[in-house]
Amino acid sequence: MIKYLITLLLLLPNIANATCVKPTAMQGAVADTVTTLVGIEFFGLTETNPVGFIGSTAVKIISLTYAADSSPEKQKVFDSTAGAFWSAAAVNNLMAILGATSPVSIVTGIVSGMIFYNMPQCEKKDD
Repeated sequence: MIKYLITLLLLLPNIANATCVKPTAMQGAVADTVTTLVGIEFFGLTETNPVGFIGSTAVKIISLTYAADSSPEKQKVFDSTAGAFWSAAAVNNLMAILGATSPVSIVTGIVSGMIFYNMPQCEKKDD
């Protein structure tokens, strides 16, 4: 299982460049929230965030709202950073849902977050 996971993580940047899958902050926030809710409700996982599920969801909404009112440069930085962070949390949640041990899910989340953060920005096509 681990060798397949490592292979996927090594190929992810190349796949992402070809398909343009760099997560935005909104996508990461939704992915983290949904996977957390699924893990808690259907798989008996425990929320480990000190502010809890409601608190972390509120922080995401406030952060996204604040970033929407900032300059385009700050929005781009926020989108890249928060998108990688929250997507990494979603990957961690998915690994826990799939039954991975805590160290494996945490390391997988960290590595995927670094990959997401270092992906090039998707280019908008002019139609």
